Amino acid sequence: MQVQVQRVRAQRSFEPRPDQVGAARSFVAGALAEAGTVSPDVALLVSELATNAVLHARTRFAVEVLVEDDGDHLRVGVTDLDARLPILGGLDPDASGGRGIALVRALADAWGVHCRAGSGKTVWFELTGSRSLLAC
Repeated sequence: MQVQVQRVRAQRSFEPRPDQVGAARSFVAGALAEAGTVSPDVALLVSELATNAVLHARTRFAVEVLVEDDGDHLRVGVTDLDARLPILGGLDPDASGGRGIALVRALADAWGVHCRAGSGKTVWFELTGSRSLLAC
């Protein structure tokens, strides 16, 4: 049995303001750089989940990044204090928003929601393998 060791585990909290979406993206990029890993899709996915936290939860949110020691597995979670679950559904094709979870579903190797009893939720995604992660 092989045990996965975390190469990088980083977490940071953000205020529920639109400018914090970019700050969350930069935070994750820095954690990936520390791990020597690059992912072309992670910036978009983090932006979508952080934007959902700002627009819908309207609470402080935290971003956590985990990169496994093999550099081949990345997990990012965005935790907010709103218990309402994200909605994945049909939208008006002319709508200017509402596609964030659909993008996460399409680009991530796995994603989901972890409900935190009385304290909101964590929406997470995982990217694995050489198609999603590149070593520097």
